[in-house]
Amino acid sequence: MPEATASADRWHIHPAGQMLLITDGVGYHQIKGQPRQTIRKGDVVKCPPNVMHWHGASPDTGMQQIYILPITEKGIVKWLHPVSDGEYTKDN
Repeated sequence: MPEATASADRWHIHPAGQMLLITDGVGYHQIKGQPRQTIRKGDVVKCPPNVMHWHGASPDTGMQQIYILPITEKGIVKWLHPVSDGEYTKDN
């Protein structure tokens, strides 16, 4: 799933968790209450079940990812509020 530059997702949760395989580019990932992390091609990101998080491309480079949802019978995603500009641009 490609993401354009300077794109931020909405905060969301996955009932069974999620794994992201970053296949190209540079982006950001943040779990609620933790610092924003920079993610790059080759990184694997594990999002625990029912934990609020977001991910998106960096301002200068698009990002491509493959996402894996381990158990879809529990539901796929619950979308929440948008990521604010402050959350997206905060350098940790």
